[in-house]
Amino acid sequence: MEPIDDELKQWMAEGPFIRHGFSEALKKRIGERIDEQDRKKKKKWMPWSAGLCTALAAIAVFLSFHWYSPFKELVPETAWNESPASKPAIPLWNTTIKADPVRSAVLIGLRKDHPASGGSPEYSTYRTLLLAEEQGELRKSAEGSGILMPYKTEFLRIVPQRLESTGTVYQKLSVAVATEKNAASVQEANDALQQVRLSEKLLFAGNRYVSVSQTVQQDKGKDAPRDYVWVKDVEDLTKTKLPAQPLPENEPHVSLSKLYGSALAPDLQGEQGDSWAIARKEGQWVPQVATYQASPLGLNPVKPQLKEVELKLPDSVVSYDKLSASWTDIRRTVSDAIDAFSSPNGELVGIVTAKNIIMYPFKDQLIPAPLLSVNLDADETIVMIQWAVDEPFVDIWKKRVSLLLGK
Repeated sequence: MEPIDDELKQWMAEGPFIRHGFSEALKKRIGERIDEQDRKKKKKWMPWSAGLCTALAAIAVFLSFHWYSPFKELVPETAWNESPASKPAIPLWNTTIKADPVRSAVLIGLRKDHPASGGSPEYSTYRTLLLAEEQGELRKSAEGSGILMPYKTEFLRIVPQRLESTGTVYQKLSVAVATEKNAASVQEANDALQQVRLSEKLLFAGNRYVSVSQTVQQDKGKDAPRDYVWVKDVEDLTKTKLPAQPLPENEPHVSLSKLYGSALAPDLQGEQGDSWAIARKEGQWVPQVATYQASPLGLNPVKPQLKEVELKLPDSVVSYDKLSASWTDIRRTVSDAIDAFSSPNGELVGIVTAKNIIMYPFKDQLIPAPLLSVNLDADETIVMIQWAVDEPFVDIWKKRVSLLLGK
């Protein structure tokens, strides 16, 4: 103990303090002692702090020349120049954003292709899902077989219909106004012993149009099968009947010139624009024109070669087809995404993979907090996406669709 400490100890031991505490002289001596101790501590640490700063500076120089991150090329330069407290090394979404309430309902039509097996030809089955808000959460509100397509003020049901004549089967798509009575329609495979002369597959359904693929089987021992694609008015499918001859080109269909009029390029007018299809590509429905190349000697199947054309489908075909999120954000959220769609209200984004459909909230950006995941079967693809927006339409759909799909 230093002499000044002895003095303070002796002074404080002389008895009780008067005037409610320390004397003025004692207060002064204590303050001086504290100041002196602080000055000594600063002197002791000064050489150490200088040395520490020098060492840290050397380490920083070393790291700036020798450290490399494999992620740096993926991140904007500004992100690496900012302090770690202000931004992480790899930019992340703002997961604190509060999602808007779900004010939309979506009807999703799915087609599952069954390959040929055991002598039976290939065939397709269909189902429809309704995703909507239930008790504050997005849920699968209804599900049933066939395609339930909104049309004007009604719902139409599209299902494969099996027509037979003298041992020959025609597998055509049939359309009827949906009722509770026809909700439990059964979709079965074709009998291996019967020849399927004409089969149809649904590629797209929306508003008032459908896109159809047709396969025409020739007589045994004659030419190989021929495939065609067409866009039809949905009401044309209500005229299902046994064809006298399976010539699809003679059936009613909607040409590109009928849809686009004089705005269509000259090379797509006439027969060149007669056969076309509507397909999904990166979150949109796109028109694809078909060209056909005859098979030598008719031995190989004739399949259309589909080529995308620079045309935007009109509202009469697709009323809403805008993707809110960018494909960069979509694939950063789900790396194996193959398709995506957004709600007209902008509060939902559906991301499609080969195995499921995952619904995410969206509010100025994609929020990576899944609301719902729906499993997909193998070889199942989307053929319809139809929206109801706001009340009372969402509630009408929930009640009506549940009855029509037989939930």
